[in-house]
Parts: sequence; structure tokens; C-alpha cells
Amino acid sequence: MMRNFTLNGYEIPQTENVEYLDLPIGNSEFVWNFVEEKWKKVEKSFYSLYGLGCKPKAAPPGLVGFLYKQYCQSIFRYHLDLVFVGETKLGELDIRQNLLIKRMFDIKKYARFRPMLEALRLETVEQLYMKFKIFFM
Repeated sequence: MMRNFTLNGYEIPQTENVEYLDLPIGNSEFVWNFVEEKWKKVEKSFYSLYGLGCKPKAAPPGLVGFLYKQYCQSIFRYHLDLVFVGETKLGELDIRQNLLIKRMFDIKKYARFRPMLEALRLETVEQLYMKFKIFFM
């Protein structure tokens, strides 16, 4: 049944998807768009590190890894415990994270990257996701 709800004279619109307390509630496409929006914020924050001197071949790798982990990944980690992200989407986000970091160090696009993540003490997006799911439980 379609009913119109009002609260203090204001009509409350009916929707299938909603963000409540900055968490998405709705279908999988809505949740993925939410995760995508958060990842774009990670990318923007990463490029804002250029102002701190984190440019290709300019800053020590350890410093770049630390700043990325503390500043950029924290934007994405906040929602991981309550949001479901499929395995294929996690793989896509891993690739995008690797490309971001490869650009920072001016590494070729198709180079293997696992040893670099270990050297920088960074986790893949999938590792972060699983860790936060376990912490939540």
C-alpha cells in the first residue's frame, strides 16, 4: 500500500535506498555506488598528499606508505565493517589501489606489486575488508 507519511507537517518521501548514519541501506547497486564514492574520496585524498611533498621520486617510500595508510585508507576503512562488498568488486578496488601507489613511485603499470605492499606495510583492500569483518564479529 502506498501511504504518505508526514512529520510535523513535512511529507516524508518513500524510497528504496537510504543512507542512515552515513551507512547505506538498500540494494546492492546502491551499496556499490556508496563504496565507489568512498573510494573516489580516497583517490582525491591521495593526490592531496602532493602538497606535502609526496610526489613521484620525491618522498621516501616509507613515508608515503605511512601517510597513505593513516590518511587515505582511513576514509575507506570507516565503513567496511557494516557494508557488504562482493569478491569481484574487492578485486577491482585492489587493482585501483595498486595503480594509485604505482603512480606515486613511477612504477610500470604491469609490474608485480605484492612485495612493494609488504615493504610499505600496506594491506590489500581485500585484507582490510576481511580484517574489519572479523573485528566486527
